[in-house]
Amino acid sequence: AAAPGLEVSLRLPAQAAASRQFGLFSARYGNLYTARQLLQLFERAYGSFHPSDNAWQRPDGRWVDPFRPQVEPAGFADPTGVATARVAHLAAVRQMFEELDVLVFTLGLTESWRNRYDDAVVTISLVDWQAPDAGSQRLAHGTIGTVEAGIDADRGFVASFRGPTAALTMTAVESYSPQCRATLGDRRCRVATAGRTRRLVVESDGSDEIGLPADAIPADYVNGRLRVLDGPLAGIERRVVAIVAGRLLLDDMLALPPATLVQLWEGCDRTFQTCGNRFDNGINFRGEPHVPGADLLTRFGAD
Repeated sequence: AAAPGLEVSLRLPAQAAASRQFGLFSARYGNLYTARQLLQLFERAYGSFHPSDNAWQRPDGRWVDPFRPQVEPAGFADPTGVATARVAHLAAVRQMFEELDVLVFTLGLTESWRNRYDDAVVTISLVDWQAPDAGSQRLAHGTIGTVEAGIDADRGFVASFRGPTAALTMTAVESYSPQCRATLGDRRCRVATAGRTRRLVVESDGSDEIGLPADAIPADYVNGRLRVLDGPLAGIERRVVAIVAGRLLLDDMLALPPATLVQLWEGCDRTFQTCGNRFDNGINFRGEPHVPGADLLTRFGAD
């Protein structure tokens, strides 16, 4: 997340500050390539992860932080200097997480160097290429997992980096469901959506409700999408939960000023009745509406 930077030096010339990565990122953590690195940075900042590697000695005798070895080109005289600098650095990282409004994280690689003993991830490894498997670091491969924003101040965020065992959690066969598993307009649904969208201008806003011309929104847009087309929130999308008296109830707050241009797409409730009656698309219904489920005794009346 590029930002002016929370670790700021007011005494260094611009060139020297740049060489030490002041102002390059929101804090001087160097490059973070994987979701696991992001998670471990968070854990180190808040004291829930204590890696075994605290300082590395370079061939010139100077010491560096294993997790950001290039932020101090001159290095440190001893491991104590590394630890002292890390205290200020992690304080800046905590400030970043607690004060940020938007987190921008680019997933760059699916490879990482990991410590064999505590799984700590570093960007640069100390490797003897004549015996690459003999050191404390190993080269790990995986697939990018997810980075999710928390829903409250206590959760923070969750990041995951999936390894080879991720294949064991994949769904081999879809579970049957009375509702359609396709999405309106996708390759499995095959309903053409070209004529099922319209552009409108916002008349009023209520944070989680959007006021539009009352006669312009048929019920077909429930479960559909709304996308903002202009203004500072252009590109943001929300799901339409309900339509009441010309107002769209959205699944999340979205404060739009009047006169904002938005685009709506029709939605689908994923039932077989809607698929057949409204879209004439029952042949492509991707569900099992007539298969009894756990509610078998309550779905059908009995004498």
